Amino acid sequence: MAALTIVRNKQKRRRTRGSLEDLSFAELAQLMALGGKSGCIRITDGEFRGEAWFEDGRLRHARTNGSTGEQAFMALAGWTSGSFQIAHDMVAYRPKMNHDTMHLLMKSMKEMDEASFAERAEAI
Repeated sequence: MAALTIVRNKQKRRRTRGSLEDLSFAELAQLMALGGKSGCIRITDGEFRGEAWFEDGRLRHARTNGSTGEQAFMALAGWTSGSFQIAHDMVAYRPKMNHDTMHLLMKSMKEMDEASFAERAEAI
């Protein structure tokens, strides 16, 4: 069972915290998309950091240490370790995108599968 904690900050915003070992980024993004939620998923894994902003379930902005936009979202989908925090009901100040979250998740999963297949084929 995933260990989640909901914390209230001074502005009464809810925050959910946990580990990517319990809930993957893909699962978190699906929860935001299917629930039509707004908020920011922040991921930290050592020196690596990333954020994905959602508004009414749609991806509005994403960034990591080295990328932004769709490329950053695709990178986050591949992270398997680290901790996450969801700041609920927060929206991006200046949204840069308006993407269907489920479409991008499927695209990122397909790319990861193809990369994994290519690595296995090279090993043969």
